[in-house]
Amino acid sequence: MAKQAAATKTRSFSFTPVALTALPELPTVTRAPNDNDLPFRKEFFAKVPETVKEKGQSATMFVPKAFWETRGVDMSKVDGAYQKQKLRDQFNKWRDETKVVTKERVRGDSPGKDKSGKPLPGPVISEEESTNEKRGHYVFFAVERKGNEPEKLWTEMGLTPKDAEPGVQVIVYIPN
Repeated sequence: MAKQAAATKTRSFSFTPVALTALPELPTVTRAPNDNDLPFRKEFFAKVPETVKEKGQSATMFVPKAFWETRGVDMSKVDGAYQKQKLRDQFNKWRDETKVVTKERVRGDSPGKDKSGKPLPGPVISEEESTNEKRGHYVFFAVERKGNEPEKLWTEMGLTPKDAEPGVQVIVYIPN
């Protein structure tokens, strides 16, 4: 009975960008392709230029893990990597639609050679940056949040600590 009541409860999500003046610590981001349209592209990424008005500012949004359940996704496959992949795809789609040119990424030393004797590409050692003359210069990060981070972090994301839950925080900023 309780499960039925929970299934009929409708939950809404807000993807309004929040302007920040300082960036939290950011890990390296991985990406993978996907075609599904999600609300983030229009509700968040399209508003980034308005939110990020000058160099040094950033825009952030938090996507709760529970969001994926409302889309009918098998929750057993929804982990941090899955969520970051979907969000990166929306950023790439927005970037491509606005004719943003991606800068070349810097790679580290080759880990060896393949079967034909050609050197394997080294690991990416610089973040991917995107440029667009009209929109400026953007960097994208997606950070998995477990829901038990310090209160200050949740406040910086524009959420109250009581709303802390697992999910992914997206940060788009213009580097200094």
